[in-house]
Amino acid sequence: MLTAQNFETFTEARHSGSVTYLDLEFFDDSLLYVTGWHRDSGTGILWKYNHQGQKLDSVLLKEHESHSQYLIKKEGDSILTFGIDQINDIKYFTIRSFDKDLSLMWTKFTEMGQHGLIRKFRGYPLIDKFYIFIQHSAGISWFKLDEKYDTEQHIYDDQIPATMPEPIRILDSGFVFSKLFWERIIDTSFSYIDTSVFPYVDSLDWTPFGDALPTKDGIWYCGRSGQNDHYSMIHLSDNYQQITTYPGRGSYGQNSRYAHLRSIASNKDSTVIYSAGLMTDAYPYWVPFGSDSAYPFWVSRMNPDTLLWQKYYTDGYYYHPLNMEVGPDDALYLACTRYDVRNQPAFSESVVLRINKDGIIGGTVGLDDNHDVINSNETQVYPNPGNKYLNIEIPEVSAAKLYLYNLQGKIMNASNFRKKYRLNTSAMSTGVYIYKIVSHSGKIYSGKWIKK
Repeated sequence: MLTAQNFETFTEARHSGSVTYLDLEFFDDSLLYVTGWHRDSGTGILWKYNHQGQKLDSVLLKEHESHSQYLIKKEGDSILTFGIDQINDIKYFTIRSFDKDLSLMWTKFTEMGQHGLIRKFRGYPLIDKFYIFIQHSAGISWFKLDEKYDTEQHIYDDQIPATMPEPIRILDSGFVFSKLFWERIIDTSFSYIDTSVFPYVDSLDWTPFGDALPTKDGIWYCGRSGQNDHYSMIHLSDNYQQITTYPGRGSYGQNSRYAHLRSIASNKDSTVIYSAGLMTDAYPYWVPFGSDSAYPFWVSRMNPDTLLWQKYYTDGYYYHPLNMEVGPDDALYLACTRYDVRNQPAFSESVVLRINKDGIIGGTVGLDDNHDVINSNETQVYPNPGNKYLNIEIPEVSAAKLYLYNLQGKIMNASNFRKKYRLNTSAMSTGVYIYKIVSHSGKIYSGKWIKK
């Protein structure tokens, strides 16, 4: 039996619906931008946070039926989001440009048709162009963009196998897919050339999930390996020779799973590699993000030749790792959808976890939409200042959660309650603390509390 590390959340957010996080990007050392999507309303969201995880601003996209912004890219002093808009049952590949203050500067559309569920969404800078690769349930779409991000060429191809969900290598001349005993090369004009390659690496062709990360030291890949089809982290050379394999990634049985949208992330020079995923194959997944069991999730940190650590995390909720980014502080920022298997609400919520280089979760950044923080006269936090006890009373009778943390962001307490709650604070140090109360309906109450 594997031992999972317990952790406490730093903060959380209710969203009045099921929210999925799609991508995250650091603008500089002090700003973090994150895209999200209300699956119930179809509303797209873009958040702006500082390096401490404090929300600075957000913007909602409401002009069309649905806005799924899958990718963020920093471009000079602006933020570009790439995604899919749905208008009258027609899907459009959409690019939006925002300034640092989240003011929308322009939007560009290219019709895609009626393609289904998006499984992978990647951006590739190549020569003087920018390419978007989209894998959806109906096949593959490629977009070639010019320097102004206008669509220069768009192709749709259903011949590239869904079992290889993205290019395994990137060349100056194009992109390489792996299939059976040969490579399929797509050049910069979307022409195809098949070339033989050996040895055959079956894990590249027959995995339903996974990621490819081309680096200067070869290719990192999440795939199946061995007779029992354990999901493994595989390091290959450019000619597909296996360099290292870290097998059996964190499974109680034989069906561990990697994160979906991005399960590998590296720092700028690829000297540090992270991977993340689920402990076991938990259904249902992907769209509903629900589960009837709170499986732990795992995170690994490695360099090109050494597994530095692999750790497991649980706090009684079901977490589905979605996407990740290595920050300027060399920590991993992991976006997850969270589902409360104890209360089983009609919606899920999402968090971004910061996991430092030692594997310690230093807080959960809760991303919310336009819910305001409410300091209501009906909410009672007393005595304030206080000493031995902190009493909480809120006007709602539904389930709520209390978070108390110090000014350095360290969690001091996280407790579930209804209507009233008394916290024993006699062992806490004298000082100023921040409380945040999140009700089941989505209201947030927060403020300062002083321990005498």
